[in-house]
Amino acid sequence: FSIIPNGIHLEEFQNLPKPKSFRARYDLDDAPTVLFMGRLQQRKGVDVLVRAFQLADVQHSRLLIVGPDEGMLETIQSQAADDDRIVITGYLGGEDRLAALAASDIFVLPAIGEGLSMAVLEAMGAGLPVILSQGCNMNPLDGGYVVDVSSEAIADKLRLMLTNASLRHQMGQAAQQLIAQSYTWDQVAVQLEAVYQTLHKN
Repeated sequence: FSIIPNGIHLEEFQNLPKPKSFRARYDLDDAPTVLFMGRLQQRKGVDVLVRAFQLADVQHSRLLIVGPDEGMLETIQSQAADDDRIVITGYLGGEDRLAALAASDIFVLPAIGEGLSMAVLEAMGAGLPVILSQGCNMNPLDGGYVVDVSSEAIADKLRLMLTNASLRHQMGQAAQQLIAQSYTWDQVAVQLEAVYQTLHKN
């Protein structure tokens, strides 16, 4: 049988804080913003994302990197040293974490060997389109793209999405709809009950 997915409380991500003060604090201006949210470790692919963002070369854009250091902070600081479009916040919790989602336009996770990521579910629940690696074990359907873990492949999708607000909006709505249909805790409970019934019959 299929693995039962994680779930989220969708209402938490449908009523996000207003992003204005967060954007001002981190100098995001009104630029379309790419979000990485997770532990800064090699298997999450944050360094690959930094290279991809720079390759995409969309000048009026930002890359927001949120999460605690687990070995990659020095590397990405070095990569971003001459690029003031890249903002590294460190760990954010509570309202600040939700504000980061509200202030962002695209979520990217080029991870290797990831389980079903809560960060992905939360980003999609917040209405963000996503760019994911196959290692994320998530098919976003019309809510995003699944790409190879390469800076070139990610850069191609970033360039497309950062320069097309209508596409981002359309895909973000599809992402949120997918979460509502399949990844809320209520939906997970229905799937779990179906698995139990199948096991009982066998």
